[in-house]
Amino acid sequence: MIARHKIATIYGLACALAASAQALAQSANPAAPLASLPLPTQPATSVAEITGTIQAAATVSANPGIPNGTAVYYTLSASVPDPSFSNSRSASGNATVSNGIISISANLPYDMLVSSSSDKIVFTLQLTATVLGTPALTFSTSFNSAFAPPANGTTTSLSFSGTI
Repeated sequence: MIARHKIATIYGLACALAASAQALAQSANPAAPLASLPLPTQPATSVAEITGTIQAAATVSANPGIPNGTAVYYTLSASVPDPSFSNSRSASGNATVSNGIISISANLPYDMLVSSSSDKIVFTLQLTATVLGTPALTFSTSFNSAFAPPANGTTTSLSFSGTI
């Protein structure tokens, strides 16, 4: 979970920058008393913490060149592209081709910061299968979804199907 002290640190930096700007403004115009300059009472942007879980399920048909029993590596990732924060979470695992099908069911908990009501969670499920041989063959595909952050603590279910 993102520590609240990080938010306090961001707020402190914003206040320090504002104080520096005030000092610079007063040195440029010494006739303006410091008391007449506005003091920041809030951070420049409003910050909200979002938490939840993405429950991803995928049923993927394997290319005929991928034999049954082949391990398929997958990565789940979620991010909130926000100019103020670096938010991303990821997890990975393995599945196995069985009867020409790859079935994946995985959860990705998240805890991120947003600064705008228009921010979206961008989710990606990436699959990669390597068939050993001469030459080795690598197959990959990805599925994507973007959605508005739901209420905190919510589990969002996403389902994907396709071919690798």
